[in-house]
Parts: sequence; structure tokens; C-alpha cells
Amino acid sequence: KSHLLNEDQRVVYESVIEAVRDPDNNHRCFFLDDAGGTGKSFVLEQILARVRLYGRIAIPVASSGIAALLLTGSNVADLYHETSLIIWDEAAMAHRYALEAVDRSLRDIAGVDRPFGGIVMLLSGDFRQILPVVPRGSDGDVINACLKRSNLWRELKTLRLTINMRVRISSRASDAAGIEAFSTFLLKIGEGKHDPVSRLGLSYFQVSEEYVSPGDTSLLQALIQHVYSEVSDRYLNENYFVERAILTPITADVNVINDSVLHKLPSASSHSIDAVEEE
Repeated sequence: KSHLLNEDQRVVYESVIEAVRDPDNNHRCFFLDDAGGTGKSFVLEQILARVRLYGRIAIPVASSGIAALLLTGSNVADLYHETSLIIWDEAAMAHRYALEAVDRSLRDIAGVDRPFGGIVMLLSGDFRQILPVVPRGSDGDVINACLKRSNLWRELKTLRLTINMRVRISSRASDAAGIEAFSTFLLKIGEGKHDPVSRLGLSYFQVSEEYVSPGDTSLLQALIQHVYSEVSDRYLNENYFVERAILTPITADVNVINDSVLHKLPSASSHSIDAVEEE
């Protein structure tokens, strides 16, 4: 499917594949800056497929699942010796100490004093989104925990995805326009280009009314109905749930939304009856 890649995706694909194929390539460590909707997952899947087609080992991991490195039936050190590519997704939210620890370990295991032991490393993430979590840390502590504050950052070649694929594949012009407007709005916030509310401070901004819903119960139910209007008919179709979600930062709201959606699913009640067994 590599022929389906757009211009940005092809640059990423060819840069990483060339590094895997050529051990003397000076650029072996990359950071993929990917804003939402730019098709990151698709291009990463194509890179993994191509490397494995060569008969090489390519390992995908994420900041929330480092244990995925421990593949069943393999000795970790031996696996590293045979690995050609590691893709670390959501690296922007990983503490730089974690990345530095992996770098030191790979150098030690491989016996090669090169970044990540000479293995081609593709880190991906978006610094406009969630940064490393530092318990009770200040803004300065969070910034200091970022990958950009690590000496490893200078070893990374930055690649970028900028083409919004959600807009491109939208079948209706009205949907495409809405998606593009919302994506632009999010990018302005992430890049600090929004208009701040001066009386509150630089961290505050006015959200357009079209993106805001008052928090009363009737409007929440209207939102649930809008997103999951066909759930009673399509609940057995897993893609139906993959294609939609309602996000909220508060667990209590999560429970209310989940309960409301569950009540829309068809169900049958079964009543248990106690009985005495005859001797």
C-alpha cells in the first residue's frame, strides 16, 4: 500500500527505509512530528510491513507499553542484536530519562557507542498534546522532562506530517470544511497562536460557541444520541465503535456516558431461581 502515501508520508517512509537498508547511513534516528489526522498510523504500518518483508525485525512500542519489547519466546538481548528498527510512538509524552535509559541499554547490549546502539529509531509524537507527567511538578519541571531537553534530541532528524488526511478522505464538502476548521483551531492552540483572554492570562483562550455545549443533562444526552444514534442496530459491528468516541477528563462523566450508551443496547434479563437438590 506504499503507493497510497501522500507527499509527506513518502518522505518519512523513504527516509526510514533507506536508513534500515544502509548501515552506513548517517541519519539513523528520527523524530516524526505528527499533528492529529495526518495519517501517522498508516505510514508507520507501511514502514513496519516493508522492514518485515525484508526479513528484518521491526519492533513497535509506545510510551504506555514499554513491556511490549518483551516478545514471547525471545531473549531480550538476542532480540536487540537482531533488530533493525524500533518505532516508539507517543515519545513526546515519555520522560526523557526513559529514552536516555533505553539509549544506554542498547549501546551496552550492542557494544556500539552510537545512539540507540546503531539501531534505526523512529520516535513519533506531538509536543502540542500531552507532555511528560511530573507528579507535583512545576511548568519548568515538565519542560525539563521533555525529549527536547535531552542530548538525544540533537541526534534526531525531524520529519513532519502536515497534510490533514481526514479532510482529504471526507466524502462531503461540508464535513471537510468543518474538520479543517477544527484542526486549524487545535493547531493554533498547540502552537500558542491563539488569542489569549488577557484578563485571565496567556494560558486561557475563548472557545468558539460551535464547539461548546453547556453541561446540563439534556444536552449531554443529546450529544450521546448524536454520536451513538445507531448503536442499538450496529452494536455487533466493531468498526462502529472504532469510528466514534466521546472524550471527557472526569471519571464521573465517563461513568454516566458509558451507562447511558449501555442502556441503549438490546438486552434480555435472566432471573435465577433457588432450588433444593433432592438427596
